Amino acid sequence: MLERLLSTDEDCRCEPAFEGERLRVESDDCPGRGRLAEAPACRRTVVAALEERDVESVCTRAAGFERAYEDGAAGLLVAAGRFADAVAFHDEDLAERARSDPLGAARVATGRGDALARAAAETGLAAFLEADYETTLRPNVGPTVARSRIATRPPPGATLAERYELDTGAVVRRYGGDGLDTYHLTPAEHRLDAETTATLAAAYRRLARGGVTGGERAPARAVRAAAAVDQPVETLVAALRKHTLGLGVVEDYFADPAVTDAFVTAPVDENRIRVRHDGETLRTNVRLTTDGADALASRFRRSSGRAFSRASPTLAATADA
Repeated sequence: MLERLLSTDEDCRCEPAFEGERLRVESDDCPGRGRLAEAPACRRTVVAALEERDVESVCTRAAGFERAYEDGAAGLLVAAGRFADAVAFHDEDLAERARSDPLGAARVATGRGDALARAAAETGLAAFLEADYETTLRPNVGPTVARSRIATRPPPGATLAERYELDTGAVVRRYGGDGLDTYHLTPAEHRLDAETTATLAAAYRRLARGGVTGGERAPARAVRAAAAVDQPVETLVAALRKHTLGLGVVEDYFADPAVTDAFVTAPVDENRIRVRHDGETLRTNVRLTTDGADALASRFRRSSGRAFSRASPTLAATADA
């Protein structure tokens, strides 16, 4: 029922475009907002695009918010595109189903025991027979102004051990489980409603395009120019300043007195940030984007005076957030 309410095949207005190894999907005008787990029409648009070629990730953008479908999520979408392309000649109805409901198409194909079953196996779609959309198509998310993306849900089977709020407005939850504990961060800007997130994006565009000036005062001026009187201006200013003049999500980590270090290893867009929390190394739910890692490295390189290159691939620096 929820899927039917969110969008139908006729009203999806997502606009996909390939950018290197990524499929970027602009979903501002789409009722489904590019939510691929919930909106079958948006899935259809994405899978149809992926019949052309494979990618490493799919990113949808709507109202100043980005959803990055990576790892297993990208694997399902890519497999669906391969499968739809492979079986269209044999069974166009099944190919069409694979575009909007690849998991259903996988079950049908594997039950046939013929060329369609082989296609499901060869394209990788059969590997998702036991999957569901809510779990598999779970994106890493973040406002478009941020150069980081977070996993919003805790690890499967994790137990909440601690919860507290930082001075930045971010909420920290520590989860225990098998192996390494998780430092789960929810920055303040991730708790904004859709309208306020769109305002943050509009303020960032004003700033990026030179529509406002004023050095350190520019973020506040950009927000005041974009915000409505009933919106949380101070929260928006803090978020915009953090992601344009500051250290981004790293500022939240260093606002926590229990955190002494934050570090990430290459490839930065695949590995989560880790922190030293009360003397223990914890994984987090945050990944930097490639641009975010480059920006931090550039800032740390300037402040430390140390080189950072293939010849010297490790950079340690102290940041005053």
